Amino acid sequence: MLRPFWKRNEEVSTVHNQPNPRTWTIGLAQWILIDGSYNGFEVSKDYQFALEFFFEDFEIVLDQPSSVPSANKLDKQPNAYSIVAPVVYKDDEIYMLDLGGITAYDECPPKDIEPPVEYAARAAKISNLKVGDIIRADLYLNIDHYLYFEFQCFRDGVPPIIYTWHIDSIEKMTAGLMQDPGSLDSNAYCVDPSTVQWHETVNTFWSPDSRNVQEYILHCTLQPVSPVGREHDIPLA
Repeated sequence: MLRPFWKRNEEVSTVHNQPNPRTWTIGLAQWILIDGSYNGFEVSKDYQFALEFFFEDFEIVLDQPSSVPSANKLDKQPNAYSIVAPVVYKDDEIYMLDLGGITAYDECPPKDIEPPVEYAARAAKISNLKVGDIIRADLYLNIDHYLYFEFQCFRDGVPPIIYTWHIDSIEKMTAGLMQDPGSLDSNAYCVDPSTVQWHETVNTFWSPDSRNVQEYILHCTLQPVSPVGREHDIPLA
């Protein structure tokens, strides 16, 4: 499993407000392109997709802050945000956070599978979440890998969270892999930081070279179109 890993530098991250609340920086993993979940993305075009998030850990805010929800961009990674956000939907399969202007989802831990030891505490906290809880966390925003638009959006009662986005620019990261020193799983890999290179590009594509990884950062502007669910027009594989 590949976790979020890329950094532009090793400096301590700082938080700064988004200059445009409709502009978001979103990650796209190479394996999603390899799977064929999307046909690719090009600069200056509009696309439909939902957002999923990932965080290592979070805390529940007991006293509601004055500005909820909020999402402030972090410098440590291109698609990293410091958020304070309410849980607006949860069932046995997924839960959703209102990030302010957009809603994103994450999977709930499966009840019939024991999580790896390093994720057990996180899984238990997520399982205990309920609608109305307010979360504070640093998270990573990514394009829905396929779970929402292929499955979850067709379930009764699941909110529509597929938005229309304009692609302002695209950055591509290329790097080699190394075994993840922070994981007990010998098959877990992460990027070798000494090999990271960033390039501006006009579209996304994947490389058949299994020794390297290509990850993309999409700088997107949310379009003033209502979000959709099961009525989306994303081609299903």
